Amino acid sequence: MWRLDVTGYEVTVETPEGPRQDTFNVKGSLEQMLFNQKLQLEPTEAFQAYELVKRIHSAEVHILLDKDDHARVTRAYGALRAPHINAMELLRRIRDMEQVEVKETAQEGAR
Repeated sequence: MWRLDVTGYEVTVETPEGPRQDTFNVKGSLEQMLFNQKLQLEPTEAFQAYELVKRIHSAEVHILLDKDDHARVTRAYGALRAPHINAMELLRRIRDMEQVEVKETAQEGAR
């Protein structure tokens, strides 16, 4: 499995009044990436992406991705064109996702 950090991070946003600090919406950006029209998702793929998006939005800090979800995220990453500079941290997180081993705990095994 792979672990992806879905917490927001600070970015500088240009406004008519000048630059200001804001929090980058990682979860919303991942949602947009997973439903990028360039991916040309078929209905089954769209429902799978939708389930992943729901998990992303309910995650506090990290989300664990199995190989299918990892493939979805990396495919969406590869389809992205002309990213904004504020998205670079999110892209780094996707590029550098940590592969982790998931172990069953004693409580989970007792169920």
